[in-house]
Amino acid sequence: MSKNNNCKKIIEEYLIAHGFDGLFNSADCACKLDDLFPCSESFSECEPGYLHNASYDYEGFRICRTKEAEKEERE
Repeated sequence: MSKNNNCKKIIEEYLIAHGFDGLFNSADCACKLDDLFPCSESFSECEPGYLHNASYDYEGFRICRTKEAEKEERE
């Protein structure tokens, strides 16, 4: 198993154990637990978060810091 797969497994287990739905970062990037790191970028800036529907987003979802939906103004 490669080091990246080891890190991915550790992060996945942490997210599950603490009830998180995925990861997000301030660069407007997010991934769900069932598809971690699809971007193949460094995940050093990612934070754990909770899944929310987001019809304004091309992916149709957001991962946010809180379980309550974060209100965002969209034009």
